[in-house]
Amino acid sequence: MDVPRSLPARVYLTAYDAQRKKLTRTSRLHHLVRAAALEELTLRELIADRDGKVAVTGHRTTGDPVLDDVLTEIRDSKPRNWKHWVGKHGSRTRNALRDQLAAERVVRVERRKILGLIPHCRVTVRDSRASKQLQTTAARALTGATPTPRLDPREVTLAAIAAIGELDTVCKGSVRRENRARIKELVALSGPAVPALKKVLEDDSAAAAAG
Repeated sequence: MDVPRSLPARVYLTAYDAQRKKLTRTSRLHHLVRAAALEELTLRELIADRDGKVAVTGHRTTGDPVLDDVLTEIRDSKPRNWKHWVGKHGSRTRNALRDQLAAERVVRVERRKILGLIPHCRVTVRDSRASKQLQTTAARALTGATPTPRLDPREVTLAAIAAIGELDTVCKGSVRRENRARIKELVALSGPAVPALKKVLEDDSAAAAAG
């Protein structure tokens, strides 16, 4: 069983409910994956914050097509803030990641049409032990006694994204309520894309309520 190193893949697999054999929070998963990609690029020191804007730090690439696509978008654009990049092309990043994981035989993708018209993809993780391990890691980071500065940066970010994204595979509502201070600490220790993700999701919720 191999657990992917990149944060986007980790977030994607963490969202998988092995018991129900389906991805959860699919309406917001694209934002979570997109924020994770930005955080991964930040950890690799390929992008950085410059006065609230996302800046590419050099000419290097990752060799990962999903991450490099996001990196190229930022490089080819005028300076934009983190919220913009979390909300931009999230579905494209999620779908590219899904197809990459399918090619690597991490997930199985079944394509069909609902009522013969609406395209639908059913994604199942081939070895759910990876998802369960990531969920356990994120839950321990969220609720454990280990001081947050001693956690691996990817554990911190995964737990923060899972909490903000309300992934029930890691933390149900009661757990989030009981660990508000810890979640706030995890968000503060993450990179700039995580608080930007929180704002994007809040805006989406407000728009849905207004609509």
